[in-house]
Amino acid sequence: MTEPEDPSRERLKQHFAQRVIHQARQILEIWQRLQRSEWSNADFSELSEANLRLLRFAERFEQPEHSQLARHIGESLQAVDENPRPPEQPVDYRAQPLDATFVAHRPAPGRST
Repeated sequence: MTEPEDPSRERLKQHFAQRVIHQARQILEIWQRLQRSEWSNADFSELSEANLRLLRFAERFEQPEHSQLARHIGESLQAVDENPRPPEQPVDYRAQPLDATFVAHRPAPGRST
């Protein structure tokens, strides 16, 4: 027979799950804001830092689905950082996957918009 879980432990799990969800919402809010404007290096850094927080929280609080999503976003951001678009390329992100959209918005090194 299994022992019932400690109610305080269950409350703690719920609290930590809420932190992970809140951080995922932060990333979504940043992403939505960036879709309405031209990206800068600071915007890219803000999105990267928010994603690292999501990964850290998800791993710490044992949320494997969120960990996997954060790793995928991180890989996309890293690819963008390594291969920014030339400044003269037009951007049409409606039909692009997330990582292609990141590439389309990331300014070239030394160019802040």
